[in-house]
Amino acid sequence: MEFGALILGVLVVGVTLYLVAEPFIFAEPRQLKGHAEQAVGETMEQKKEALFITLGEIELDYRMGKLSDEDYQELQAVYRPQAAALLQQEEIALGPAPVNGKGGTK
Repeated sequence: MEFGALILGVLVVGVTLYLVAEPFIFAEPRQLKGHAEQAVGETMEQKKEALFITLGEIELDYRMGKLSDEDYQELQAVYRPQAAALLQQEEIALGPAPVNGKGGTK
């Protein structure tokens, strides 16, 4: 009887350890694809919003200590140029800014 209880205990512990460790062992490498990757086929405004949300999440994760300096720099190097290019495209599409804040040129 004691041998059966021992086997059952070992099985319960083994299954528990497997269930706890499985996400860490078999998971794909963590990537911050986030919102910016979902922006395919969306409007410029939606893409801009997705990029800035992603940049905000990166900044928050870095400040909370979830990202190393190296990962933070790498992610910033990917997403900041995308955001800058999108802002530049938006500026070109909208044309020149209003003169004297009156909504048009003279």
